[in-house]
Amino acid sequence: MFILLIHFVPFVLLSFLVARFAFRGRRAAVCGVSLKPVFIASAALLIYRPFIMASWMVSPAGFIAYAVFAALLGARRKKSPAARAGGFARCFLLLFPVYLFIVVLLFALDVGHGCERLGRVPGLRPVFSLCDGSNLELARSWTRDYYHCRSAFFGADRRFVYLGFGAETNPRFQPLALIDRSTGGVARTFRTHTVFRGYCTPVSGACVFLVSPINVIRLWDDRKGKIIKQFHSPGDRPRFLSVDRRTGSVYVASDGDWFAAVNLEKGKLERKFRMRTGSLLTIANTEKRVIVNANYPFRPVIMAVDKRTGTVTNLRVGVRYIWKNLGFLFHLEADPDRERVFAAAPYECAVYMIDLETGKTAWRYKLPIGIRDLAYDTRRGVLYASNFVNGFVYMLDVNGARPRYLGRFFVGRRLRYFNYEPDEDVFLTASANGFFMYAPDEREELPAGGK
Repeated sequence: MFILLIHFVPFVLLSFLVARFAFRGRRAAVCGVSLKPVFIASAALLIYRPFIMASWMVSPAGFIAYAVFAALLGARRKKSPAARAGGFARCFLLLFPVYLFIVVLLFALDVGHGCERLGRVPGLRPVFSLCDGSNLELARSWTRDYYHCRSAFFGADRRFVYLGFGAETNPRFQPLALIDRSTGGVARTFRTHTVFRGYCTPVSGACVFLVSPINVIRLWDDRKGKIIKQFHSPGDRPRFLSVDRRTGSVYVASDGDWFAAVNLEKGKLERKFRMRTGSLLTIANTEKRVIVNANYPFRPVIMAVDKRTGTVTNLRVGVRYIWKNLGFLFHLEADPDRERVFAAAPYECAVYMIDLETGKTAWRYKLPIGIRDLAYDTRRGVLYASNFVNGFVYMLDVNGARPRYLGRFFVGRRLRYFNYEPDEDVFLTASANGFFMYAPDEREELPAGGK
């Protein structure tokens, strides 16, 4: 919650400075109408655009009430329409950070709703539902972050699913629970720092856990239940991973300037690639390439690294719409068989598809603001985009030259994780309502395309 507001402060200061110095000491008018309120309103809409859209999605009625309040407050003792418009623009600009704080606070507190909708979603089954009273009490006994469902991944024995709770920056120990997927019972729990992401191979029983905030890549023997080896990365959190389904290696991206290849079969970190970015974000891979993006605004670039030579190619994405996306791309997902990658632009409310062979953006598809994670169904050629704000997952058939919208389904707000597991042909997901498994073969309208 507070991280959002911290990032918001520079935009507030910038808008005040621009408005102050642009019209300081003089008046600008056209046909007798002052341009000052027009300028202030335009600057506010441009700078605040993503935050206005996000607050609208959380509560349309609340946003309308706030706009009416700002209009009434700005119109006090103002006689001319231009003066009233200027008062409204100034009040809206000045009070919006306060309103945003209230919206974020209410969104953070109101997280457990929507349970009645989950049972109506075809193919969605609970692994550990917080809509179940007994599960909720158990989760509360584990951690105070019981609504902060972080990640879910299969154990080496696919009958079991690991569940991770907690904020990635929380210095306290958090539970890592192993759940029997058929019964929902708890097989065992581990006390550890937050496991941000994880993956286990059924071949050798080896796992890799990305543990924060102690900045550790942990190799784990899932059959013996013990640590094999740990790689420390002081100052850099290993955050996202991507599994190479052909070699068994796992690519790990840090929030520093590197990503690494971890060989689970050999139990070692094989290669470490340095990137001149200072801070990486998410990672994906195809048969030929590893794709990463940088955690920087106003840098709409993803980097494709040749697996064989290590050559880096910078691909510019969404430059035409940088005024909308602020140059920020979040989650990446790859189609490993067709050498293409999908990128989410959350501020722009769009998903891009980039052809890695040509380096060109093939298409752009608009979705509601709040899109966070992407997942690709390699069997059916369907892209899933999960929405952190409203709790819906949107489905796109991407088999053709242009995407085709297939619909959406509800999983729960604060949707942090939605990942395809091809060997089981299911998705694992984590939201404020708990952890769930989604089987796409139970939806008749999905295509039979893909590879």
